[in-house]
Amino acid sequence: MYNPFEDLFTEIMHLQMTLDQVLTTVRSQPTQAEIEKPLSRKEAAKFLNVSYGKLCSPTCKVPSIRKFGKYYYLKSDLLNYLKSDDRE
Repeated sequence: MYNPFEDLFTEIMHLQMTLDQVLTTVRSQPTQAEIEKPLSRKEAAKFLNVSYGKLCSPTCKVPSIRKFGKYYYLKSDLLNYLKSDDRE
């Protein structure tokens, strides 16, 4: 005799597997916060392949964020700076 609950159970199990796959994919993606983790001045200098002193120069046009008396740099800003015509 036909049991409709068996079909429902099969469909629920299929949905559960699909949901597990989606969650695994989403969890493996880096978050925006991880992508935009601020770099220290030393890390930014290494990323740009310039000296630490170059970033400390008052004439330096590299975009930075100053918080708590320290300078921080975002990789996206550094990449945009490298692509721009405003470089020193």
